[in-house]
Amino acid sequence: MKTIKLLISIMALAFISSQANAQQVIASAGGYFQNENLSLSFTLGEPVIETLQSAELILTQGFQQPYNFYLQQILNIPAGWSGVSTYLDPLNKGVEGMFSSFGNDFIILSSMMDFYYPAAGVNTIGNWNFENGYQIKTANNLELTIAGSKIGNPTLEMAEG
Repeated sequence: MKTIKLLISIMALAFISSQANAQQVIASAGGYFQNENLSLSFTLGEPVIETLQSAELILTQGFQQPYNFYLQQILNIPAGWSGVSTYLDPLNKGVEGMFSSFGNDFIILSSMMDFYYPAAGVNTIGNWNFENGYQIKTANNLELTIAGSKIGNPTLEMAEG
């Protein structure tokens, strides 16, 4: 009988303590931000579990799940001239950041109006536009992985004939 009472007491204590420690998000608002140096996701109403501080930054961290709603597209770009485009809207749109890791293997990227030519320090493209096709010249084969979101309503209307 004592064993049964002890077992019931342990189960009741476990139930009560699990109820007291449950973390809940009480609002659905929030957001996500990422640049070359930092990624930050947040949800309003999440319980605070830790605060980190440095000379330039204070970050209060809560209970959250990673933000993994992005797709990936891999562009296999052959050496020489070729054409590239994406079926995703890139998360990091800056063409300088997209091609910086390729060094001298990347030569030039151009659209009908603008170009990015790092050897001359010229970038009139600025950000990647998923509605454009680009010409690219490389010294060697490149593999570019682009993270981004699906393009809404990807349709193309064409005239008859």
